[in-house]
Amino acid sequence: MHAEDGEIRIQTTPMLEEVRPLVEPVRIALAVLDSRGMPVRQGRLHIRLVAPQPGRLFSTDFPLVEGTPLLEMDFPIAQGGAAWEYVFPIRGIYRLEVRATGADGKEIARVFELGVKENRMKLFYLGSFMAGLFFLGFIAGRLFTTGG
Repeated sequence: MHAEDGEIRIQTTPMLEEVRPLVEPVRIALAVLDSRGMPVRQGRLHIRLVAPQPGRLFSTDFPLVEGTPLLEMDFPIAQGGAAWEYVFPIRGIYRLEVRATGADGKEIARVFELGVKENRMKLFYLGSFMAGLFFLGFIAGRLFTTGG
């Protein structure tokens, strides 16, 4: 994509830093601008969302979803862009591929990487579980090694 062709911008609500998997819907808004910076009024928009790729060491909660296309939409551009809500199913970096074709046939393409962090409560539960195991191991070690 070149600046003389146009531009595609993205905005999410809430911001991506606050998004967690399976917590709440995220409003994703795309703005398609022509070479003058004005919203494109007529044309078509093709959107494809691909799930995060498998991790090198750890998988996600739902490995069957990793790396697969989750969403594919093709619709007319309305009011200079498009908006929809989506609940991200797993953590990781999603790939959002956007292709806009104006009424004049000019095409603008852009790929966005959307990072979704792990749910904080899962990390809290994991930490609590590990602390509990450590505490029980400490108590068991004291019981079995004392009293000779």
